[in-house]
Amino acid sequence: MQMNLAKSDMRISETYTDPLPETVNHDRLRRRISEEHDSCVEAVLHVTGHENLMDNGHVLQRPMRLRNPYVDPLSYVQVSLLRRLRAVPEDPPSETACSSPSPAPPPGC
Repeated sequence: MQMNLAKSDMRISETYTDPLPETVNHDRLRRRISEEHDSCVEAVLHVTGHENLMDNGHVLQRPMRLRNPYVDPLSYVQVSLLRRLRAVPEDPPSETACSSPSPAPPPGC
């Protein structure tokens, strides 16, 4: 649990709410996610008696610091792809696309 909380980045989590529909209250959702994260961190620190997450996992602290510069950009790419996917109209596939002689039918057929 500590490692998952330590790996989480609230700045990145905020970007995941951007591609959601306009009907979603983005600020409220971001605030709720941040509050839940803070609450979990506080609870874990209380139970473990540590001041910081992973205080007892010194062996894992360095690899986690080294991985973030590589993993964080992947998260931003994922958000960008989610935006693009949500921007694609949800038209049903045409009959000609589904009757194509290709070995694998297109998705939705």
